[in-house]
Amino acid sequence: MKRVVGWSEEGIVAESAAAPAATGWMRQPLRAGWITDPLVIDGAFQLMILWCFEARGQGSLPTGATKYRQFVRAFPQAGARIRIHVSEVSEHAAAAAIEFVDHAGKLLARMDGYQCVMDASLEGAFAANELVE
Repeated sequence: MKRVVGWSEEGIVAESAAAPAATGWMRQPLRAGWITDPLVIDGAFQLMILWCFEARGQGSLPTGATKYRQFVRAFPQAGARIRIHVSEVSEHAAAAAIEFVDHAGKLLARMDGYQCVMDASLEGAFAANELVE
């Protein structure tokens, strides 16, 4: 993640870097390039964790999505902007629509029906996974 642009009770927006080439992550990738950028997609999940901490004071983990549609052949090398609109929140769950756009604002992909579970006990698990500097 490059930077969080802003957040509110309604959602969160951030700029994401692009993933390195597949050969940088795997010895023998099935393709030379990514069709869907895994770093940008993971960035959206990480942003929902951040939103849940900021808005509800508890961590979250993704549990599913109803639909993912991509409108470009591949994500741009320059990364993408992630726009998350939280549509539903309960005590232990949240739902959102996630848009991935390029730096000119063109819609690259959309994930509908994103679901996550929220639980305060996740804070301890996340803290145990922090990098030591």
